[in-house]
Amino acid sequence: MDCKKVVQLGCLDSDEAWNLFATKASLNGSADDAIRKVAAKIIRKCQGLPIAIVSLGSALKGKSCHEWKAAYRRLKDRRLTAIEDVNEENAYLCLEESFDYLKGMETKTCFLLCSLYPEDHEICVEDLVRYAWGLELYKGINSIEKVRIEVLASTEILKNSCLLLDCRRKGHVKMHDVVREVALWIASSRVEFSFASVGTLPMDESLKHFIAISFNTDQMDELPKGLVFPNLKFLLLGGTGEGLSSEFFEGMKALKACALDYLLISPVAFQFQMNLKTLKLRNCTFSDISMIGKLKTLEIFSL
Repeated sequence: MDCKKVVQLGCLDSDEAWNLFATKASLNGSADDAIRKVAAKIIRKCQGLPIAIVSLGSALKGKSCHEWKAAYRRLKDRRLTAIEDVNEENAYLCLEESFDYLKGMETKTCFLLCSLYPEDHEICVEDLVRYAWGLELYKGINSIEKVRIEVLASTEILKNSCLLLDCRRKGHVKMHDVVREVALWIASSRVEFSFASVGTLPMDESLKHFIAISFNTDQMDELPKGLVFPNLKFLLLGGTGEGLSSEFFEGMKALKACALDYLLISPVAFQFQMNLKTLKLRNCTFSDISMIGKLKTLEIFSL
């Protein structure tokens, strides 16, 4: 007889986090004060995420003060698994299990969309609503208000599962660094999703099958041309004032939702976009806004 019961474990408050970490790291009352101070900083960095607390506490058990300080420095600058003795496979598998336990492809997709944002970014939930609408994520729902209700429900599920965190800014959420790593790993490795956050846009066919991509141009002198992404439906593109022409979008005819930041947009940039439903332009410069009126399928436009 199956007697297993699944218990949802959310993020811990400061006292709970300290108690769990102290247990795993064996920080009793006689522990060095210097170690306890570093431990407090590490716990704050974990942001109440149980798997991070358990992994780090277990890895640092019995280590010297110098090793604790080195671990905190690596934790600030790099990923969790750069710290010696942290079990990467265990941490990743636990978070992957949390993801797999989620009910509904829509909630899973919302989660993976969040991973496309930069590290520590505060994500506007209303933007997720707009993208969900553009991507037609919730099939059969033809009201933006109903989609908003569904997205809000999905974000609550994700927060209760400790896969998203609340922000100080109302209406925003964020993703823990470790969770984001796992999300990007899942997003890029599973064919049913094919999402990626990339540092460069290759001219070959390595990303040809992807349906969602985020990219920042800060390491490029100019945007590439002649890209072919026939399956791409969502693009999150951040720039530093580069010019954006129609040649960039020519090979992205399936694009349905697009968010652009800090770019100089040509009047004919979107001439090949026949399926675009959601467009967000933030801090962009364009000489002729009338081009937006030519996007016949566009339903949501925000600045």
